[in-house]
Amino acid sequence: MMVGLNRTLPLMVLGLILLLSGNGSVRAEGGSSATAVSPHLEEPIVAGRNLVYCATFQLAWNQMKEDIIRDDIVLEKPLDCVRHLNRGLSTIRDIDENDYLARAGLGRDKIASRINQELQVRFGRSAPRVEDRFDRDDVILAYAFLRKELRFENRFQVYARALRFGGGTDFIPVEAFGIGPENDSTSRPARAQVEVIDYRDRTDFIIRLRSDEPREEIILARINPSQTILSTLERIEERIKAGSPRIMGDDDILLIPKLELSIDYTFTPLLGLFLLNAGFEDYFVQEARQDVRFRLDESGASVESQGVFALKKGGASGKSLIVDGPFMLYIKRKDGGYPYFAMWVENADNMVRSR
Repeated sequence: MMVGLNRTLPLMVLGLILLLSGNGSVRAEGGSSATAVSPHLEEPIVAGRNLVYCATFQLAWNQMKEDIIRDDIVLEKPLDCVRHLNRGLSTIRDIDENDYLARAGLGRDKIASRINQELQVRFGRSAPRVEDRFDRDDVILAYAFLRKELRFENRFQVYARALRFGGGTDFIPVEAFGIGPENDSTSRPARAQVEVIDYRDRTDFIIRLRSDEPREEIILARINPSQTILSTLERIEERIKAGSPRIMGDDDILLIPKLELSIDYTFTPLLGLFLLNAGFEDYFVQEARQDVRFRLDESGASVESQGVFALKKGGASGKSLIVDGPFMLYIKRKDGGYPYFAMWVENADNMVRSR
């Protein structure tokens, strides 16, 4: 069991996984071959691919499971992600109550309108708005929103040159911030914000960045990953527990890539699947998505995310005709013997990308 992650998980994971394997700045819709989003912590880490986790979809799933279904959610197709989501490792206990909203309810009870009212009260005029289309008699909605901003009391320096990020001969110039080699009094307040927790060499170390909120922390780990997000986090936490933190020294140098992430991601394998839970057999997954915005630069870190998990009543005899995996396509005359065009589609290389 992992310890010490309370109240820090969303920022910690985003800061960590993006640094493990990817470019300094990412903007995607629906993900890309270089960046994927996981709704849970047990997703494998794949070499050469960024992997992003934020707790909002898990929180929405938890609300649906606890407040509506009142049991583990069972879908007609046994997916690993459903099993992991039902474990519910991330909960509202990991997040300050002022930083999130998680609700579930029936469309006939105007759940979207009620959520919008609560969002306005908690997050003000800049709060997101849940669409009115979920206020229907045949819809059940679970929704979660998270917003957190952490500021460094002393801004770090912007690195004047490009940081060459990557490995081997594949280096990409990216913007960076931190503390340069200049040993003067102006850098000392910023150095005091950096704890070196465990340093083995320049490619294997763990640091903590202090923000203006003492209860929150940002952990960056320059390490080789374990198999999954969870196992990597557990190994980092073990090293933190055994480490001997010290403030960054006058001769130490710190360079961190600036991160800008904006992803609207749909968990397509869940769409269209009917529930097998008693009393909910007529409902299928209408929507399963997560939007994530994350920034890390010389002034601080911010994360904003929403998770939407909606069920729709569609009749138990409905079929899910979603072409989201390998398939064969061919064209032939009805009275012909063989097709005059045929294609086996294994990946998205020849598909029109979403904008």
